[in-house]
Amino acid sequence: MNFQKHKYLTLVVIAAFVFYLFFVHDRLYGEINGSFISYGFVWKESAIPFWSTQLSGGHPLYSQPEVPLFGILNLLMLLIPNTILAFNFSILAHLLIAGIGTSLLTYEFVRDKRAAIISGIAYMFIGSFAYAVFQAILPHLYPLAFFPLILLFAYKATQKNTIRNALISAALFAYQLISGGTIYFLWCFLGVGLFLGAYFLFSLLQFKKNELFKIALIGIILVVFTLGFSAVKLLPALEFNKLSNRAESVEYDEFIWRHTHITFSRSSEIFGTQMSPIRTGGIIFLLAMASLLSWRRKYVLALATIAAMSLLIELETPLTKLVYQLPGYEKTRQIYHALAPFSLAMAVMAGIGWSNILKRIKTKQNLATIVIILLIISELFVLGYHIQKQPFEKDFDQQLQENYLLQNISADDDYFRLHLYGENFVGLSLTKYAVPLGIRMFDWTTSNIWFNDYIQFASIAGQQNSAKLWGLANVKYIASKQELNISGLEFVDKFEECSKCDLKASYLYQNNLFLPEAYIAESAILIIGDEAGNFGNTYSLFLNENFDTSKTAIVNSLTLPANLNNYGMILIASGSVTQEDVQNLNSFAAKGGIVEPRVHEGVRELNYGSITSFLTQGNHVTEANIISFEPTKVEIRATNSGLLVLSEKFYKFKEWKTSINGKEAEKLTTSLISTGVFVNEGDVITFKYVPTRFYYGFAITILTIIAAFALLVLKRKLKYTQNL
Repeated sequence: MNFQKHKYLTLVVIAAFVFYLFFVHDRLYGEINGSFISYGFVWKESAIPFWSTQLSGGHPLYSQPEVPLFGILNLLMLLIPNTILAFNFSILAHLLIAGIGTSLLTYEFVRDKRAAIISGIAYMFIGSFAYAVFQAILPHLYPLAFFPLILLFAYKATQKNTIRNALISAALFAYQLISGGTIYFLWCFLGVGLFLGAYFLFSLLQFKKNELFKIALIGIILVVFTLGFSAVKLLPALEFNKLSNRAESVEYDEFIWRHTHITFSRSSEIFGTQMSPIRTGGIIFLLAMASLLSWRRKYVLALATIAAMSLLIELETPLTKLVYQLPGYEKTRQIYHALAPFSLAMAVMAGIGWSNILKRIKTKQNLATIVIILLIISELFVLGYHIQKQPFEKDFDQQLQENYLLQNISADDDYFRLHLYGENFVGLSLTKYAVPLGIRMFDWTTSNIWFNDYIQFASIAGQQNSAKLWGLANVKYIASKQELNISGLEFVDKFEECSKCDLKASYLYQNNLFLPEAYIAESAILIIGDEAGNFGNTYSLFLNENFDTSKTAIVNSLTLPANLNNYGMILIASGSVTQEDVQNLNSFAAKGGIVEPRVHEGVRELNYGSITSFLTQGNHVTEANIISFEPTKVEIRATNSGLLVLSEKFYKFKEWKTSINGKEAEKLTTSLISTGVFVNEGDVITFKYVPTRFYYGFAITILTIIAAFALLVLKRKLKYTQNL
């Protein structure tokens, strides 16, 4: 880029710094950032954090779609010791990228420096991008910053150097995915698709075959190379989604999400002083309308199409239901994300509109531009006074030091988890304070992606105020804002509140029904059945007063295994029983095992007396010896023979491999949320995370990069491709 030619960008940079200093610096707020602060500390431990032992009862961090893999934030986290400052600077960096990218896009359209300045400032200060900044929603901010550059190179690809510019646009699209911007990637892709679709239609109406071929080629390159470049993140993320709540399509009302949906009755928020993803402000809106004076320009019509279509999607029209049917979109929530193309289109159109106005003013254009900039900034400051005041993460290190309750817990060097008791039965997240202190959390992070079985367990534990269930999840301590009277919890102390902390808890309780991170149960119950049957029967046992978690463990299975020797009782929750199963059950019962109901004898009713009798027997579990405990490798020595239960979600993930004395072993689902394996005393059990999907994705990404360079070299050598 010729910097002499683009000196006007200096004003955009200054505006970004003004925005940063007044609204961002030393302020990082919003519930989602409670999770992201925690992620930041985990990143400091590992360049590629495949797994976190501290979040959500053990959590696959790298493969989660909303967590950045490689990017500006990760780099700053490595370079800057202060986590909050690193987050702040990443916001500043993305402000600059957004403003400069939009300015360059507008300049590419109209070759007017003043228009470019207006657009760059407008995009930073309005709509979806400004909403993400003010709310500090980092997974939204990062992809939106690169949207203008994506559209810039997609447009440039229609004009010249088609292959090169399309590849750059695809690489930037891939960065959106890699930086955790999956949701906005879909809407940005739709926006670029509408833009190119409009150009395709114009070329079709004019019978320009070469232009039609060029646009089709751009589309193919964008799809193929975006997927290839991002495979290193995309493949693990797709596998993650299959196991999460994103595996199924959401209901239409959830797709709309009425709490944040902007209806026709709220469309006046375009001009309002309240923070809203639809807001443009009166000045920018009028400037955007002035762009229609150049309605014969294809880029104006294309931008107007983007703005109109995304607005119609948000306002819930038949177009909304059509988009809901598209692959990927039916799994997203909160339709206001559709306003991302609207915001960019309006910002660029505002610059074009100002260019049209300047052509009519002709004199004192610089002064007029300065006045417009000041008016736009003044609107921003009016908005600033209406922003909901939220807790700022100032003096974060001091908050950690003054959080005496957590400081007390961190002195315990045992393997355990903490739960923040909350009115929603699951609890708010203390992870941003707990993770820096090395405390592992039971609560899930404030992401929009979770594992249904874990959330259901946490919810039921909260609804029942069940110290027993919390104990099964390795919860040793309960923090609370108020006094608790829950059986099984023992009061420890009341601590002075941290005045600067936005999440407070003064009362600390110890769970007397706490189970170790790794233990061995001699008595094991096998529950056979589908998911619903397994859940229902397991929770019935959990909540049975005769069920002692310190004596008996439960294994959950869809089918009857061949080897039943390690179990004392088998419960048939649901499903049919084959003739082979009947033979195995007969053999099991003949050896003294209990089967309920006795389906192998034709009995369909449960004998509750038999179950109760079994539950009252057995020895107490034995704590296993944890040799090493790392994020991607856990080694344990068995101190007894029986079922080893590890309070981690390894059972859900193919990446976690299990071996006993170096030989591969079968992982079992234990107590719905833990991992089990049968062992003999003295065995050494190894759980190791092998990120196969990452390796495949990395290989595809490398091959795609090689293919991109090969395509560019081939283009230079073949004469008939010179116009591409």
